[in-house]
Amino acid sequence: MKQIISIISLLVAPLISFADGPNLPDLGGQTQIGRVLLFKTPVGTSWLAPTAFSSRFTCTGSSDNATSRSCVLRIFNNLNDDELSQMNALTRNEGLQITHFTDIESYVVSNITEDLQDAPEFSQAQKMFTRSLRLTGSKLPYAQALTRTDGSGAERMLQKYSHSGLGRYLVKFDMRAQETTGYIGIRDGVCMKQRLLSVQGRSLDYREIRALADAIGSSCGARAVGLDQDDAAMTIKYELKARFFKWTGRTKYQLDPSALDSIQGSYVFAKISSPPTVVRCQSVLELKEGAVPITTCSTFQDGNR
Repeated sequence: MKQIISIISLLVAPLISFADGPNLPDLGGQTQIGRVLLFKTPVGTSWLAPTAFSSRFTCTGSSDNATSRSCVLRIFNNLNDDELSQMNALTRNEGLQITHFTDIESYVVSNITEDLQDAPEFSQAQKMFTRSLRLTGSKLPYAQALTRTDGSGAERMLQKYSHSGLGRYLVKFDMRAQETTGYIGIRDGVCMKQRLLSVQGRSLDYREIRALADAIGSSCGARAVGLDQDDAAMTIKYELKARFFKWTGRTKYQLDPSALDSIQGSYVFAKISSPPTVVRCQSVLELKEGAVPITTCSTFQDGNR
């Protein structure tokens, strides 16, 4: 079952409650974490592109005169300690909730392809490609290619892997993404909850809910990005009424105490995002000892590939 990266003791509990729930990868928050791209978002789940590829090439035997030697190229896809540490720091310091997409998240990623390029030594190889973007352990290969050659051929391949390289491992995939252009957040969730509880049992009209929204905005650390002051105030009022109050008749509303459970460390009311965009990404790993992958993404609108 797909799980958030906390299954590998990376993350602590998220510090932010999100009114809008998980979202698509956010292009505005693209950040390089070691070998991989992280799409940070202030409003929802941050997505990791799991392209932490590395390679290992070995051949059986050691004789140049051998008539047949088996050689195996193994591709691994696992995060190293430094990458895990960086994401742990982002979770601890910024309250990010980080997960990674795989082929299971078909609403996020699709059209995964994998291939070996400029690798003539593997033209007749037995190849295994998973096309899943799933992270593996340090000992379990994500993909591999098995070939046979004579002793001198094996030595040439080992030399090329150590120096010039044996070609490239290329992964391509399409990713649906968006870009957060604005949001409204309340930094002090405890303050917000106390303000709401102060009106418990009372029936409020629109004017009183607006006054409550103004009080929360001024005293609980409201922050608006991409909205002017009036729009932010009206949005907080609307969201308060919609999420924390029940209609009791005519123009009166009462607090729903059970709704307060969604308020934790801080709270994001709303986000303003661009329409979903299809992003074509590729990760290229040189088949060379010690090489690291280079992952890039370019955008095009849905239907305009």
